[in-house]
Amino acid sequence: VTLKLIEFLSNKSCLICCQCMKRFPGCFWIIVRIMIMAFFGCLSVGLALFSYIFLYWLLIPALHYERPIYFDYTESVPQSILHIDQEHEWYLLSLPFESAKQYQSSLKPNEIYDISINLHIPEKQSMHDIGNVMLKLSLYSCPVNEDDEGTVNDDTDNKKGKNITRRYSNTDQLSQEYGWKLLRKSSRPILLKYESSLIRTIKKIVCIIPYCLGLWNEDKYLSIPIISGFHEKFDHPTCIANIQLSSDKFNVYDASIYFDIQLQGIKYLLYHWW
Repeated sequence: VTLKLIEFLSNKSCLICCQCMKRFPGCFWIIVRIMIMAFFGCLSVGLALFSYIFLYWLLIPALHYERPIYFDYTESVPQSILHIDQEHEWYLLSLPFESAKQYQSSLKPNEIYDISINLHIPEKQSMHDIGNVMLKLSLYSCPVNEDDEGTVNDDTDNKKGKNITRRYSNTDQLSQEYGWKLLRKSSRPILLKYESSLIRTIKKIVCIIPYCLGLWNEDKYLSIPIISGFHEKFDHPTCIANIQLSSDKFNVYDASIYFDIQLQGIKYLLYHWW
């Protein structure tokens, strides 16, 4: 029955087409032109879509890169020395210098990054009593030549917008000890928003049910932009990050460092406008 129905419909459509061609001789060529235009239109859209996907895959790098931070509180100054590359997962100075050599970075060369540090901290009175705490970040490369020297971009001392040129042996202890090349360092203050004990007590009484049920926790998340416009260089890739806190009384549940890329030029247009 199905075959007969298909045969009947095909014969009927052919009959209608023949009748239309007899009545309207130019109808056939109009249909041919429409089909050709539709074919080339679909081909153009397909090529444009393929070109966009290929250029996006080729030009747009990973927009975000994250690494966990583990502070060592056995030191007088809590610090975390971590490897940027995920393949080298060590966080403290327990390995020899040969283990810290790296010729490529997980960050894309010739790209500009905004670097921020996220902290997950407990919300308690002793944290407010500490006052200002300095968060410091130093970025290093691991050159083949241990005697390599260069300039240091210090955001702390760069108050007038001038780059300060120094020898690494005069500025950084890790550069002397391990031969790492200091690329950039910066520091930012951390001061928790003041809240009196009376206000804090009233808030806890009002919200006691969510706290008791475990829906809310007495913690706080801080996102601290620490470096803006960091240029990742091809000849000196970033491999080491040293993060320090100025006070061992500043408690941290967990922390992470974020590298957010700044898209420019055609990369910006590809990502934001299409």
